[in-house]
Amino acid sequence: MLKLYGSMASPYVARCAMALREKNLPYELAHPPGGTQSPEFLKISPFGRVPALEDGALAVPESEVICEYIEDRFPETPLLPRDPGGRVRSRIVSRVVDLYLLPSAFALSRQSDAAQRDDHLVSAKLVEFSHALDALEHTMDAAPYAIGDAMTLADCALVPAVFHVRRIMPQFVPDPFSERERLARYEGFVTGNQTLAALLNEMQSAWNEVVRHRAAAGTA
Repeated sequence: MLKLYGSMASPYVARCAMALREKNLPYELAHPPGGTQSPEFLKISPFGRVPALEDGALAVPESEVICEYIEDRFPETPLLPRDPGGRVRSRIVSRVVDLYLLPSAFALSRQSDAAQRDDHLVSAKLVEFSHALDALEHTMDAAPYAIGDAMTLADCALVPAVFHVRRIMPQFVPDPFSERERLARYEGFVTGNQTLAALLNEMQSAWNEVVRHRAAAGTA
């Protein structure tokens, strides 16, 4: 059985889990053996990061590589459009999420304490975040799915990103999607989609656990 290492609190792990579920592939979600920096796990993921996927003797690190591997290894129920233009746009969405949207949001999440906030950094990351949203709005389709008329790897990247943006950004941007019609429609589709309900519930439970852990650490 395929083994996916990491927690559903990570949008990158959730992205891979979503791809596996969309293809109806059985898999085990597991914690890194001995922790992310253990010699055993470093053989699986050389940089000691999750997610990582094991498929028999083959170890695959990095969420984008994992999703592309899943697509190549299990071509049934394809998660890339057939036409080259659609495939390119699906990959653009994934790259924008990975390189710009989530990094800027996570950088801002570390500035939540107003008393210790770096205003220059916040301003720069808000610009980067806005540019990422503009790029997504430009690339996406107006249809319910990000690209085309079915789930693709673009959705696998974007659904977990929407979840995290909604929880991180309100203190900086009260409604980050409202001024972008396609993204606003997409968020409504994501939150109202019964197929995604279990995934989003698992992400919320994992998120709540992280929040509880951080609160406990802060009062220790």
